[in-house]
Amino acid sequence: MESNDRSGTLMEYPQPFAVEERLKQFAIEVGDATLQPFRVDLVRVHGGKPPIYCVVIRSFAKEPLRQRLEQLLNRLGSKSCRRWHLGTQNCVNVQHFRVGQSRP
Repeated sequence: MESNDRSGTLMEYPQPFAVEERLKQFAIEVGDATLQPFRVDLVRVHGGKPPIYCVVIRSFAKEPLRQRLEQLLNRLGSKSCRRWHLGTQNCVNVQHFRVGQSRP
């Protein structure tokens, strides 16, 4: 996805499907074989601001995935948390994260 920032510079943001694929690799790492363990939606923000990404854990075994996301993002979620709203930089970090790495 491309967007203009306030200065008129063209910026490129991660595609939701690419973030979803990377998160699927994390699910495989923790032993989750769900076909689509995550859903990632892009939420456009008005005023030239970067988009927000809504990440939903779809897998039945949510707890291991939630814990892995907490580690990856260095951010705590509640025990019942199955939805995360991530900024663009968090999604870039997710895409560049290597399996087996503790944090980006």
